[in-house]
Amino acid sequence: ILQIQMDYPIKVLQLVQLKHLGIYFGSNYNSKVTMESDKFIVSVSPTSLNQKISEFGNVTQQVTINDIEDQCKIGFPIHCESLIMHPRRKIIATKNGKKLQILDISNATEIAKSHNHNDSVVFWKWIDDETIGIVTKSSAYHWSITGERTKMMNHTLSGFKIVDYRMSDDGQWLLLNGFRKESKTFHSLTGLPTSRQSSRAHSKLFLCDMTRRVSRLIECPGTAVACFAKFRMKGNCHPSNLLLYHYQGGKINMIEIGPPGYGNTPYSTKSETVHESNNIADDEFPISIHTSKEHGMAYLVTKFGFVHYFDVESGARLHSQRFSKEGMFVATKHAQCGLIGIDLRGIVLKVTLNEQNMIETVAQTNPNLAFELVRRWNSTPALPPKPAQTVVSHFPVPSAPCLSLEEFEPEERREAHMPPRPKIPAKALPVIPPFVPLYVVPPSDETSNLTFITPKSDPAAFPPPPPYSAVENNDNKDLDADSLSRAERAERERDELAARCAELERKYREAITMKEMGNQQK
Repeated sequence: ILQIQMDYPIKVLQLVQLKHLGIYFGSNYNSKVTMESDKFIVSVSPTSLNQKISEFGNVTQQVTINDIEDQCKIGFPIHCESLIMHPRRKIIATKNGKKLQILDISNATEIAKSHNHNDSVVFWKWIDDETIGIVTKSSAYHWSITGERTKMMNHTLSGFKIVDYRMSDDGQWLLLNGFRKESKTFHSLTGLPTSRQSSRAHSKLFLCDMTRRVSRLIECPGTAVACFAKFRMKGNCHPSNLLLYHYQGGKINMIEIGPPGYGNTPYSTKSETVHESNNIADDEFPISIHTSKEHGMAYLVTKFGFVHYFDVESGARLHSQRFSKEGMFVATKHAQCGLIGIDLRGIVLKVTLNEQNMIETVAQTNPNLAFELVRRWNSTPALPPKPAQTVVSHFPVPSAPCLSLEEFEPEERREAHMPPRPKIPAKALPVIPPFVPLYVVPPSDETSNLTFITPKSDPAAFPPPPPYSAVENNDNKDLDADSLSRAERAERERDELAARCAELERKYREAITMKEMGNQQK
């Protein structure tokens, strides 16, 4: 294992060595090791035929299931041609010729009805926790634990070796991956192959849309890997359905399959070159590709122990690093973080992402992308937690009553908190009521005794009017001068007060109009 420094964007952890689990594999051993998930490692090795007959049938192979999480091992003999392990539960599916069975190894019972295929099975795999994907020479089927076998599609990969079968999370898309070796053509004089490409494998990806019942064939000049992904782009309401694939010596391609969601911006096709180091690209080929929904990135694992990280939204390559100098045997996605795999020396490795170091690495070449990763991952350092309020308890004195065992005062003793007064702006508009009375009665003295006089109570205070005289009525010179001056003064004061009120009302209306015009301009 390469020594990965602390400031690198990835962290590599050695979990266990297979030889410590009693598993030996390689060119000198006949055992077959598989790891379809991050939970189980299955080893199948041949045994002698003179052993006892088990309840499963004739004993021909010894199966050992190692639980990585629980660190326990289960071994039993079984007679079968092929065996696949459930990704999360202790359930196996066996194949003997055209007969398929699903068994629960915890209590050695058959949990699904066995059936016989009319066509020979060329590939099968657990595609989710409830379904097994079965591929024949011309068709693909789904076999559920709780249901019957269902035919899904016909394919055109006859003559190709099927290496992978996948289904999208929503079950709308199916992907079949097959390859075959191309026949070599030799030069008539030199005897060498005419081209280097002729000695490589040729792959085909068969993509099928189950909703519209249409299919598409993707040609790949070399060994190929592919996977589905769901990613919601910035500004979109719904996630986009994506297909990611990479073939030997080519670029990684990210395309949107199907129409975009309602209101979504279509995902533009991305194509990025895979980093090639140490001039080993001629013999290098991919072994697995996976995506991380939490980080919005894809990681590609190659035969020589390289891992390449790509950003799904922009399609840019973030980082490439070799984490195993011995090369990789198998690699799969880890349920919690990163990936897990077995190298050629039988060491189980777990590779995880160091977010902070990855952001710092990307920021050296692409600061805008690094800022986008910070926003997406929310990797800003969190503030330290606020220390809890310490409550110091004092032992009560026996001779005196204990009023309180706390340092702070009780709620009822605390002073009431008065909110601050609202700040009034210095240039506030005058608020003038639309109606101002012209005459205001002055307030009377509350301490004085008021006595109301009426003509009935005091007739002397209301003398009868003088008799009508035509001479006095026509002669205005005889009017009292003081009474005339008081009437004129009262009328003048009334007119001045009315004019003042009218001026104030006019200013008030102008202020309101100017305020409305200012709001409209803003």
